[in-house]
Amino acid sequence: MDGIESIRGVAAELSRAQIEAEYQVRVFKKQQEVVMDLGSAALKLIQTVLSVDAASGQNINVQT
Repeated sequence: MDGIESIRGVAAELSRAQIEAEYQVRVFKKQQEVVMDLGSAALKLIQTVLSVDAASGQNINVQT
């Protein structure tokens, strides 16, 4: 019976390792999505700033 319990233990460890590996892949993909979203937002902001009339930039009212 020790052999069967040993096999079950190994199978449980492999399953846990597979779950952890899948989790890490999903976290990495999510991080990539966030980086791409931030890059897109930054690019959009830059394009917006470049398309604004220079004269209108003289009257920006920034409130905090």
